[in-house]
Amino acid sequence: MKDTLFGQIEMLPGKLPGLVSGVVSLLDLKYVTPALLFLLVLMMFLLVRQRKKTRIAKLQSEAIDGILASFRPGKGLEKNLSDFLGLVVPLVEAQGYYFYLLDKKNGSYVLKAVRYNEPAGGDIAPSYSGLLPYKKENYSPPLGIPADQAPPRPAVVKDGSVPMLVLPVAGGSGLIRVGPVRGVPKRSMVLLEYIGRKIQPALEAVVETERMKMQVESVSASSQAIRSLTRSALDLDGSLATIMGLCIKMIDAAGGCFLFEDRERLEVAVTLGLEKETEDLFRRDREAQFLLHDLAADKEFLLINREMKEYFHIPSYFAAMGIETVLLVKAQGSAVNGTALFWYYKLVDPDKHRIAALQMLTKRLGDALDRQLKFKDLADSYLDMLKMLVDTVDNMEPYTISHSELISRYSGIIAREMRLGEGDVREIMLAGYLHDIGMLGLSGDILFKAGKYTDVEYETMKLHAEVGASIIESTVSRGSVASYIRHHHERWDGYGYPGGLKGEEIPLGARIISVADMFNAKLTGRRYREPATFERAITDLRAASGSQLDPAIVEALIGWFRKKQADPSRRGRSLGPCWEMRCCPPGISRYCPAYKRTDVNCWEVEGVNCAAHGNRCPTCVVHTEFVYRSGKVLAGTR
Repeated sequence: MKDTLFGQIEMLPGKLPGLVSGVVSLLDLKYVTPALLFLLVLMMFLLVRQRKKTRIAKLQSEAIDGILASFRPGKGLEKNLSDFLGLVVPLVEAQGYYFYLLDKKNGSYVLKAVRYNEPAGGDIAPSYSGLLPYKKENYSPPLGIPADQAPPRPAVVKDGSVPMLVLPVAGGSGLIRVGPVRGVPKRSMVLLEYIGRKIQPALEAVVETERMKMQVESVSASSQAIRSLTRSALDLDGSLATIMGLCIKMIDAAGGCFLFEDRERLEVAVTLGLEKETEDLFRRDREAQFLLHDLAADKEFLLINREMKEYFHIPSYFAAMGIETVLLVKAQGSAVNGTALFWYYKLVDPDKHRIAALQMLTKRLGDALDRQLKFKDLADSYLDMLKMLVDTVDNMEPYTISHSELISRYSGIIAREMRLGEGDVREIMLAGYLHDIGMLGLSGDILFKAGKYTDVEYETMKLHAEVGASIIESTVSRGSVASYIRHHHERWDGYGYPGGLKGEEIPLGARIISVADMFNAKLTGRRYREPATFERAITDLRAASGSQLDPAIVEALIGWFRKKQADPSRRGRSLGPCWEMRCCPPGISRYCPAYKRTDVNCWEVEGVNCAAHGNRCPTCVVHTEFVYRSGKVLAGTR
């Protein structure tokens, strides 16, 4: 037993480490395990928190990207700047949000847009003036801030005693100020810096678009007086009516009209004092006009009443009105031969001094007509020059050769199909020819760009409609023609430009040009795409009917093709000669072996010159229409 006891004692030093280890293990279980569990829970909490922060930051970033993705320069400067301020609102609670733009000339940031947070409801309300603070606010933002006071990164600075968050836009083009603020979390600062970087290209696009719009508005404003004077100078009926009105008042007549010779014809320039039906009848009565004009041919003035034989030269419908006396006065200018006609419902014998004064005024009628006709000749010459410029631009690319002439012809076809008057047809065709005249003001990079426009380029391109209308208004004073040009990119559903007009709010001529323009665009290729076939162009027109295009006008164009295709004489032949259907200029077509060939179709001739004007026989409308007509009935006719 003793030996056993001493043996165990002797063995104790060897067992001591195990005993110690056992004690430590007991201590681990009691103290270390809870500590490890605590650390594990803490790590999981921090991980979840970090993931939540990351998710929130990602959602906020996606929200910012989403807003910027829907950004459109065309909304205008103030609206876009207000939207940019809206990106900051969820991140920083404050009473006011202010957007400044850099004025490089003055070296300072200028206040351009303001949003306010109403204390009661927390809603953001725009300042209607764009500059004046919300009426309950005490803080008034400065209108200008020196550019060198802008921090490089988002920071809270003191404006006097007011703490303001300052967020610079990357590149230095803009500055956002928010305040008063109590404090801004670091996470918000990171997102704010992200916003400052992300809105830079959008802001630059907005500023550039606004700059271009201001230039157009400036040109438009400066030419307003010129347009007014031009309208007055070219408004034949308006200016002559003013003089005629003075003449009638001076001699107490019941009415009057003015006749003048123009290219061996008599024209009725103006009439006052006639009912519309009688006026229309007189304007069509060429025989009565010549009789009255010839009566005054060799006299300064002639007074005719019922007791004189000359009275029988007066139109019977004038006599039926009860006219008793007619006064004819020669109104001759340096290059114009005219006659002023006045009438009374009683027998009169005007005083000599009134006749003398009347002769002076009627001389003004002749002089005014001289100027009007000279202006008309000048306007016609100017139109010829504009057409030449349009043709020059069209012919710079083979794919756009004769584009404007084609639009003009299609527009005229549609207008006649809709049974419009010849005067209306001529104006619509003129507007069709000049519909893209405003493009002359664009740079070649935009004018001949292949592919999609950037936002700024698109907004720049859209200005061509307004610019083109202004050119016409300022020079040839064709009000309806200018209106058709201005609105030829409006849509039937109201989503077009520049006015967002809808349906029949859009001038009829503009709606016609829009259909012609789209149809021709489908049939015309580019370097980067082949033209659509005739069948596809008709299908696409139908698809756009009622949304982009006026349905009645679409059907008018298709109806015209239907009638042409039903002509038996075109069986086995193209719908028309290729040089006519493509409006190919003689400078190209005369070198083509198919030119003026009537015995064969153009695609049956070897070595045709189609490539010179951007065409290939397999995709040219001349051929694809024939193929379609030969195998199918035109869409919608079954």
